[in-house]
Amino acid sequence: MRLAIFENIMTSGGHEIEFDRILVEELAARGHEISFYVPERFRFQFDYHVPAVELSGRVVSYANARGIKKIVAAARREVNRQRWFRQLYERACRGEMDGIIVPTSTYRYLRALNVSPLRRSPVPIVFILHGINPGEAPKFFKEAEKLIPHPNIRMAVLTFTDHVLGRRMANVHPMYPPTYTARDIDYTPMPRKSDVLTVGFFGQYRREKNLRGFLEVYLAGRYTRPVRLLVQGATMHEEDARDFERIIAEYAGCGIEFLHRGLVGEEWQRAIAGIDALLMPYSAPRYLYHWGGML
Repeated sequence: MRLAIFENIMTSGGHEIEFDRILVEELAARGHEISFYVPERFRFQFDYHVPAVELSGRVVSYANARGIKKIVAAARREVNRQRWFRQLYERACRGEMDGIIVPTSTYRYLRALNVSPLRRSPVPIVFILHGINPGEAPKFFKEAEKLIPHPNIRMAVLTFTDHVLGRRMANVHPMYPPTYTARDIDYTPMPRKSDVLTVGFFGQYRREKNLRGFLEVYLAGRYTRPVRLLVQGATMHEEDARDFERIIAEYAGCGIEFLHRGLVGEEWQRAIAGIDALLMPYSAPRYLYHWGGML
């Protein structure tokens, strides 16, 4: 089959990059022909070695947007989403692809789909949602119910259960998250012999993860052997970047190693393989339901 992956999330680092890679490589290994469909001037952080088709309409960022500017940015984002959906529909009607995958979706995608001709797509479309939390669940179910009359539209929700918050729907399919592996490096797990215990904190830095609280607990610890802490963070928004830089300055000289940039592919795998313990202080309640690459 000719499968189109519609990707519109530009990130400096994060599980979206590796998730797309898993889709491309696993589907290609099954004999499918893969292409990306992306907004104009889309920047890839990884070379997936497959063709990419640009759609008119650029990605709209919320970075530094406040008040009325954020409202305008949200409106522009919805307008562009409709443009992308319409173009996908037109290309599907022309027979360019046999199926479409939207790898990172939310209920907002479904809401936009319900007023787009794409809901009548002549080819199957799978919208993948990386978890549903109780706060957004009513909105998700409302939009999913509207899509039941459209047999080519399916939602796959990454979860470890056979339902979504207790509900089962004909067009909503629970799906186990994939497991990331060290596929680019020669790595065999084995007991480490170093006298230094290396602890790692990896992923996108967000203020809601309460990194400062974690660092204070770490520094207050009493250790019976040398301990090394590596904190890596990729930031998507300027306010997060500034906050992370403040933390780096505050804890300079405390024996903590910081890395403020994204890690992708082999570099990410080597960084994780080089530690003894991985800490994930996901303090926000939504992380009880939303799956991410570190999990």
